Amino acid sequence: MDNGVEIEAKFTLPDAGAVARFRQLEQLADYALSPGEEKHLHDCFLDTADRRITAARHVLRRREQGAITVMTLNGPRRVSGAVHRRAEWEVTLSPARPAESWRESPLHARLIELTGGAPLRLLFCIRQRRLFRPLHREGRRVAELAVDEVTVGAGDAAQTYFELEIEQAEGGTAADLETLSACLQTEYGLQPQPRSKFERTLALLGDRPPFEPLLTIPERAALLPLSVDAAPRYRRRALALL
Repeated sequence: MDNGVEIEAKFTLPDAGAVARFRQLEQLADYALSPGEEKHLHDCFLDTADRRITAARHVLRRREQGAITVMTLNGPRRVSGAVHRRAEWEVTLSPARPAESWRESPLHARLIELTGGAPLRLLFCIRQRRLFRPLHREGRRVAELAVDEVTVGAGDAAQTYFELEIEQAEGGTAADLETLSACLQTEYGLQPQPRSKFERTLALLGDRPPFEPLLTIPERAALLPLSVDAAPRYRRRALALL
């Protein structure tokens, strides 16, 4: 169980050729790239029926890794150039103690605050072919580079996009991330990606842009009792708005 702050730089990769280039790169600026490890990830995003998590500018993801499930809740993002910062709560669930790990986690407590205990439902899933590559300088592991091939949907309807992320590690600093980000933009011509994968995938699926709910949480909370207990004409109006 863990909670902290995720700090990463995000860039768009234009095509599969750029993906291959960064999978093979040996050095970035003055930082050495290790060979790394490839993973195939299945990520599903969850929310309540009335999108309470999204309305609070949070994102809940369930990531399947074999017998392990990693639940991650991200808070509102702050974006400056290519760098994204957001609060992160995470818990790893295993076959040994899945329910206990979930209920006892800070993530679950925060989720209850956001949803009021309302049931969760599936929004959508994506699949990622991801290569993780540690970045080192002078004996420090400063960051981790991820080269992502993201697939949305299946069969003939599948859509794919590519991204590169550099997440700051414990041994890294803001200056390291700034240097690496500048190198990617000036030497490799990459464009910062201002949206999260959640937002980018919603856009591909043709859904409404996230984090712009028609009703705020207080407005929705005020309408819910009216939709049940008010006089019929007011109840119908409340239901229509909800």
